[in-house]
Amino acid sequence: MRAPLLALALVAGAAPNALPGSLVDVAVEVAGRRMPLYDAVDGSGRLYFEAREGHTYALLLSNRSHERLGVLVIVDGLNAISGAREEIGRGTPGRLYVLAPWSQVDVRGWRTSLDQVRQFTFVDERSSYAARSGKSNSRMGWVEVAVYRDRAPARVGGWRQDA
Repeated sequence: MRAPLLALALVAGAAPNALPGSLVDVAVEVAGRRMPLYDAVDGSGRLYFEAREGHTYALLLSNRSHERLGVLVIVDGLNAISGAREEIGRGTPGRLYVLAPWSQVDVRGWRTSLDQVRQFTFVDERSSYAARSGKSNSRMGWVEVAVYRDRAPARVGGWRQDA
């Protein structure tokens, strides 16, 4: 029996495998192995990767730019940092991973504190974090990534130093 595929939706400037113009590379690791990403046949720009029940997975995000970027990661319709329901393009984004220029972050699971992460694991929908927390939604089975450019820093006050 063939393992199911999970969808990876990349939006707002994110793209896999260093596509021209992308700000962030997104790679998927399953059970410690980098997985190939497959293009959706419908031309939507979505990508898919193979899910293997019971295996852990991680998202590897690499900032390919000289800018500081905010990266929103949504798994099963929930923000990976806060666990809150989230939809890309609806309102102000929730908590983001902040990537310094040319840096990388490995998102390995649901963040429960600054020091603790509960590993992402492929399970059936009933056993998912979203279902167990009463937050099931129409985005189950989706991993979504959105990239936001940093705003220019606000200038607060100022001073003048005379010689």
